[in-house]
Order: sequence, then structure tokens, then C-alpha cells
Amino acid sequence: MSKLKGLLLTQGMHGMISQVEGLAKALDIDFTHHKVELNNFWKIIPPKLTPVSQKVYKKINESDFDVIISCGRKSVIPSIHLKSISKKKVLNIHIQDPKVDFNHFDFIVAPEHDGISGTNVIKTKGAIHYLTENEIEENRSYLNSYIKQDNRKVWCLIMGGPTKYTIKYYTLCKRVFWRKSHCDYEC
Repeated sequence: MSKLKGLLLTQGMHGMISQVEGLAKALDIDFTHHKVELNNFWKIIPPKLTPVSQKVYKKINESDFDVIISCGRKSVIPSIHLKSISKKKVLNIHIQDPKVDFNHFDFIVAPEHDGISGTNVIKTKGAIHYLTENEIEENRSYLNSYIKQDNRKVWCLIMGGPTKYTIKYYTLCKRVFWRKSHCDYEC
């Protein structure tokens, strides 16, 4: 039996790409990634006020897919539209709060801090990612030259790139690392 084919839709930001690719890899599907571009006027209109139409976004020339995985505000309408015009049964999954009626999606994967719930909502502790445990284990030696080889426990934090929240997260990380380095017990 051949693998399902996935269509990944994002605005092209790395944090969104890592989430859709992470889910696609976890589902073990073949996939192609498409950067969604909204037409001028629709860039400023929220999805809940946007019609489900091809006129809203630049055409995505892909018709052979079984699963749509989307992430981000700009990918909401294309995901709903492409599912609605497909000639076969397509499963669509949106990552993060889509800010539209949840019934447009088969599943919504959202971090707990989004504060949403529903019969088709799957909550996560944070953002999902494309790194797998196997990949981390296989590449464990990559940072060995940077880490003292003693009995200390080492832990990692994966952070996104620059955003309007960067200063807030930088300050939070400094506090977390300070606390962790000053603990006499398991924190």
C-alpha cells in the first residue's frame, strides 16, 4: 500500500514549517510544502470574515493529495477551500487556533495556551516540531565538543526566530537557565 500524500500550507515562516512538517513526519506521509500567498485585499481581513474562494489566494497547483496540514492565519481559507473542491475525501488538519468555526477542519492541533477546546481539538503542551527522538539520538555527538564531559545532566530548549515576542522570551529563558543552574535538586 502506498503512503498518503500530504499538502502542507503555511505562510513560509520557519516556526510554522517545522510544525506542519513535524506532523507530516509523525503521520508518515509523503508531502509537498506550499507557501500561501493571499491576494492583496485579503491580507488584512481576518479568516472569519473571508469568503472560502480561490479569489482570496494565489492558486496552488496541486490536486493529488489525501491530507491537508495547515498552520497560520493565511492558510486557513486555502485549506478549507482546497478540501471543499477536492474530487476525493480529504482530511484537513489545522495547527493553532484557526479563528473560524472548528467544523471546517477534521482536526485542530493547538497548544494548551491557545485555550481552545472541541471534539476535534487535540491539545499539545507547546508547539510540535519536526525533530524526532531518533534524529536527536543519531546526532547526539554533534554538540559533544561544546559540552563538558562530566556527570552533569544536559537539557535543551528549542526556540523560534525573531518575533515581536523575542525580548519577552529572551528574558524568560535567562530566568529559566538561572533557576536551573542554581537548583540543588531536580527542578
